[in-house]
Amino acid sequence: MAKRKKKKNTFRAILRMLCLLICIVLLTLMAPMVISLLASINDESVSIPEIEVPVENEDWALLLVNYDHPLPSDYSFEILTLSNNEEVDERIYPALQSMFDDARNEGINLFVRSGYRDREEQEIVFQNKLNECLNEGMSEEEAYQETLRWVAEPGKSEHETGLAVDINSEVSAEDTYNWLIRNSYKYGFVQRYADEKSDITKVYNEPWHYRYVGKNAAYEMVEKNFCLEEYLENKS
Repeated sequence: MAKRKKKKNTFRAILRMLCLLICIVLLTLMAPMVISLLASINDESVSIPEIEVPVENEDWALLLVNYDHPLPSDYSFEILTLSNNEEVDERIYPALQSMFDDARNEGINLFVRSGYRDREEQEIVFQNKLNECLNEGMSEEEAYQETLRWVAEPGKSEHETGLAVDINSEVSAEDTYNWLIRNSYKYGFVQRYADEKSDITKVYNEPWHYRYVGKNAAYEMVEKNFCLEEYLENKS
């Protein structure tokens, strides 16, 4: 019995030695890999590559057209015709459609009453308003100045840019304009001619006139209560 026990102990000792040798060999083989891995973790110079998110340049959406800044003579863009035959700059259509879809889901069926106008159309709109003022008994100068408060001169209208739209809906004007005030900036649109900014824009309150300026600009303009003129002045 004693011999058997001695043999068993000897066998266990040999087995332990073999296991120990195998562990030593494995650690020796894996050591360089482990060291390299630890070094890469602790090395401050190792940087994780950032995922670049493409940001569309929308400087074109910040074009300023007003009494003092006429539309550039060489200005051009691709026109897109809406279902009601009104036209807009095709670049604003995705945002416009998205805004209209979301409004419709809330029971506000928006539509563009007036979009892009070429120079000839703007001349007609301007002349019609001028004639209206003259028919009310105003002098030519009075009629001209009053017309400017409501209609931009040809060549100085945002409607000629394709970036501006007059928006109406099938519900009340109050509900329509309240929804636009609360939500339009989320899609890159702003109310262009607010009453409190008329001393800057030189245009009376037009709650239906919305201008695409891009989401970033729209958010900042609403946050800081800027009209486009103020935004561009502070941006530069």
